[in-house]
Amino acid sequence: MKVFKIIGKTVAWILIVVIAILAVLCIVTLCWGAAQRMKGKVTENLPSVPEDFVPTVRLVAFTDTHNVNDRVAAAIDKAYLLYDVDPVYAGVDGFFGLGDFTSVGGEGDFKNYADTIHAHVRPETKNTLPFSATTR
Repeated sequence: MKVFKIIGKTVAWILIVVIAILAVLCIVTLCWGAAQRMKGKVTENLPSVPEDFVPTVRLVAFTDTHNVNDRVAAAIDKAYLLYDVDPVYAGVDGFFGLGDFTSVGGEGDFKNYADTIHAHVRPETKNTLPFSATTR
């Protein structure tokens, strides 16, 4: 019986320590995530460009969309709104999605992402998806 009491206490302490470590990791992760979200602010203003600058190609890149396809659509639409009115170099030549399109990566997630891209990127704008969930 003494052996079971000693083993039971040891297991209980190990369990308590593991739970405490997991709790600390959860708190650190939540704090880190909050700090990262505070860093990434969206701005409506474009950076200043020298008067004599004429682009030879205009590319828009985005990453870490994680199934938030309405924001992808809004970003594409906003890029066209901002750059269509440029008197020197109008339009967008291409969009690049740099990864993390989904959170889990199921086929349905990729199809929804591709459908969003195809619904908002104009046919004259270069767009190559790294997968063939849908065709244009």
